[in-house]
Parts: sequence; structure tokens; C-alpha cells
Amino acid sequence: MEEYKGIINELISKYYKEVLVINVFDDKIYKYNLRDGQFICTKELSYAKYLNDCKDFIYQDDLDNYIESLSISNLENNNNHLTINYKKKDDIGSYQEYSCQVIIYDTN
Repeated sequence: MEEYKGIINELISKYYKEVLVINVFDDKIYKYNLRDGQFICTKELSYAKYLNDCKDFIYQDDLDNYIESLSISNLENNNNHLTINYKKKDDIGSYQEYSCQVIIYDTN
């Protein structure tokens, strides 16, 4: 699998600019942003804090669905994979359409 790491990294960086890693066991969210072709951890916060902060950048009409989609029970009911479509505030304060892939990754 190691031989595919470069290809996988290239595909991820081509299509994604931000990655959230949710560690449910430690109640943490790690936010990674793409910088110079590499994903760099830019923020670490609790799951509850992230959900509370969502109201500041997710469009109000999309907020409940976005938060509900991040729940473990909802993911398990959708075969551990889910796509969320939502509007997110950009750097100038207007909302842009986004599509988010949420996948449960089991380290076992």
C-alpha cells in the first residue's frame, strides 16, 4: 500500500482544500488545510466546540443537516459513508456551495 501513498496524496490535494479528522474516542477535531501541496494541521478543538462554531460559517438553512450528518449514529446508518451538500461562508463573507465526504475510518 505504501507505493500508492503519493498517488493518493495527489488525488486528495487535487480535490480537497480542507480535511477534518474527527476522533470520537478523544472528543477532538483536527482541521488540516492544504498549503504548498501538503496538508498541515491548523486547528485542534473539541467536537462540541466545533459543532458550536459551525453556526458562524455554515449557512443557517444548512446548519441542522450539517451537524446531524456528523453524528456517528447517522454515519453508521449510511454504511459509514455520507455526502453533505451545504453552503459555507468564504473569506469575504458570502456563501459558496460545498460538498463534503464523511467517512468512518476504523484503525483496527
